[in-house]
Amino acid sequence: QQQQQQQSQLDTEAVVEELQERAKRAEALLAAREAHFEGLERTLRAQLQEQQAVADMQRQQDQERVDTLEQQLGRLRAEIGGLTNAACTTHQQLLASRQSASELETELAMESARRTSAEDRCMTLAARLEQVLGEEGTTRTDPHAELQARPQQTEQQQQQQQ
Repeated sequence: QQQQQQQSQLDTEAVVEELQERAKRAEALLAAREAHFEGLERTLRAQLQEQQAVADMQRQQDQERVDTLEQQLGRLRAEIGGLTNAACTTHQQLLASRQSASELETELAMESARRTSAEDRCMTLAARLEQVLGEEGTTRTDPHAELQARPQQTEQQQQQQQ
């Protein structure tokens, strides 16, 4: 019985040693895995920080581009406004020029009609003069030339007749 107890105690000690050995290996394996996971966690955190830094930089660059584009858009809107105002002014000037041209054409037509009327009266006066002179017995070769020699008198007569 004592031998059995000793054997049993030896078996128990062997089992305890084996369990202690397994526990040491498990602890070593656990420590190695923890070290591996800590390294992996540090690597992942570093990658995450790097990606966040890149994303922040990209956001900043995008915001700078947006700001630049908004400034360009503002300048273009101002330029378009200026061009629109210039176009309106030019259009108004064109309308005024057309109105002036129309008025000048009307005035020219009226002046042309007055001139034609004055020429007709001159011809009538020249014919009457020729008739009067013919009745007096005086002959004139070119009554028109005589009228042209005295343009001031003819203009005065035209103004009086108007």
